[in-house]
Amino acid sequence: MKIQFDPRTVVPLGELGSVYPTLRVADDWGVLEVTGGALVTADWSAVVVAAPGTAVPRPITGDGWRLELVPGWRLEPDEHRAGDVRLTYTAP
Repeated sequence: MKIQFDPRTVVPLGELGSVYPTLRVADDWGVLEVTGGALVTADWSAVVVAAPGTAVPRPITGDGWRLELVPGWRLEPDEHRAGDVRLTYTAP
């Protein structure tokens, strides 16, 4: 995983993680570009942004962010919280 951000703007929230006003995350699943703030969990296992306006067509966008997924990856409803979505790999 590769992450780009301005360390001068990070707002720590203790055990919850930290808020990054701007952020770029690139990994096997694609690229997430955030211009409107994102929470990165304390254990770095998740990036939380506002719910997407739509999951199709690609790129997927929401309020202050853009997600470009590579083939085989998709968003699906999170079984733990209604209204949340989770990134999932399904072989192309």
